[in-house]
Amino acid sequence: TAWCGYTDVTIRATDPEGLWDEDTFRVAVTWSCQGPLPVPGQAAPQDEPITLDLTPYEPQVGDGTGMTWYVTGEDHCIVGGEHSEDDVLTFTSDPGFVGSDTVTLHMTYPWGSEATLDVVLTWGIKLYLPLVVRNDSTR
Repeated sequence: TAWCGYTDVTIRATDPEGLWDEDTFRVAVTWSCQGPLPVPGQAAPQDEPITLDLTPYEPQVGDGTGMTWYVTGEDHCIVGGEHSEDDVLTFTSDPGFVGSDTVTLHMTYPWGSEATLDVVLTWGIKLYLPLVVRNDSTR
């Protein structure tokens, strides 16, 4: 099984007279870590937020806790939820914005390493159903 993460290791040395000393250190195994899975483009109507739960896109690392996300490259939106451990980001477009914004998601592992990926966010024009006016002149 491929595993990456960190663990504490304790070593104890004992001499022939029975005296001993011990030390604990943290080992990080990062060689087998995968980056996040690709995140598909996201879309919402104009002026509505895009909420993205990134948990399904994270690789399995240790007990699965301690990974956080932050965003760079946002030109037409404001990001909420960065650096929280619930892995949910909310993107709110600039008022009236219609179009796409490519942002870079940064996933930070518990030991400080990062992996990145780009995702395209798109806000479209709100479409309203046409109003049908009935002209009934027989009344």
